[in-house]
Amino acid sequence: MKMLNELLEKSKINKKVIGVRLYDDTGFLCGIVIDYNDDIVQLQNYTEYGQLDGVGLEEISQIERIDFNDEYTNSIEYLIKNQDKLLEPEFKSRFFEDLLEDDWQNLAITPYVNEKNFLICIQINQDIIYRGFIEQINEAHFTFKCIGNLGEDKGISMFKFEDVSSLKINDLECRKRFLLYQWNH
Repeated sequence: MKMLNELLEKSKINKKVIGVRLYDDTGFLCGIVIDYNDDIVQLQNYTEYGQLDGVGLEEISQIERIDFNDEYTNSIEYLIKNQDKLLEPEFKSRFFEDLLEDDWQNLAITPYVNEKNFLICIQINQDIIYRGFIEQINEAHFTFKCIGNLGEDKGISMFKFEDVSSLKINDLECRKRFLLYQWNH
């Protein structure tokens, strides 16, 4: 219990984010300890975007593990401290007056080649969603630098324009990943 109490106290005193995984995959809380005793921990919970999400009370006996000082909890801590950057993006909309039904993907993506001030979200074949930067284009393909959930560089992929089924620009998930990408690089 001594090690557990020291960890909970460190979170409480230093406002350090911890991740709490419960047994039987019944839940995961991420936040800062408000208070605790031998039976219960009270945690200020945060979403994956670092936004306040209420207070959680959990029995200490139901805690399978506590994560701290890892990539996820450090990222959440960074997002908590940078909510203003996450919620008020600097972005100028680009309007597409000439989008055609057959070639809209190419026309919509082209203005964002080498744009490094925000991320683009693309959905491929009504299925998988990627977020990142448009690197290069030609008449049929484009390369896309994929950015992971915690801002990590996932490498470059090539796609066909015709496989793009939807496009989002600078949505909340893109802003989160971009903010973490900037922090990590």
